[in-house]
Amino acid sequence: MSHANGIFSRRAFYYYIAIVCALLLGAGYYFEYVMDLLPCPLCVLQRLSFLLVGLTALIAAIHHPAGWGRFIYGGLTTFFAFSGVISAGRQIWLQGLPPGQAPACGPGFDYLVSTFPLQEAIELIFMRSGECAEVQWELFGLSMPGWAFLFFVGFCLLGLFQLRK
Repeated sequence: MSHANGIFSRRAFYYYIAIVCALLLGAGYYFEYVMDLLPCPLCVLQRLSFLLVGLTALIAAIHHPAGWGRFIYGGLTTFFAFSGVISAGRQIWLQGLPPGQAPACGPGFDYLVSTFPLQEAIELIFMRSGECAEVQWELFGLSMPGWAFLFFVGFCLLGLFQLRK
């Protein structure tokens, strides 16, 4: 079996990314709905980034692009993963601040009311009440945004690798 059609093909590569993103999203929903750990606004942004990386990878795997298509999908993967690096990095920074010194992590009430219909703004305010600076869970000394950061950096590198390949 050649690398072009085997488990190391570009198509398989994108399927692997999509599967990992689906597993990470599933873990996030497990923490939210089974362990009752409410996501903060930055957590929600990280979930959105995982979703966009995963969907881009899934579409790339199905499309199996050549030429410019692989650059487009690699660029989108890198872009969406980098947006996750930014939100996870901000949350790591907030978690590292001394207690009581962390600023609010979500948009203010004025912004929500001016951007969304009132009912939706109220839902957004009350649906996600986790605090961004609070460490709710750790594994091997890394909090959830720490792990998310590592995955996003990995996805950025993989996206860049596809741009170079």
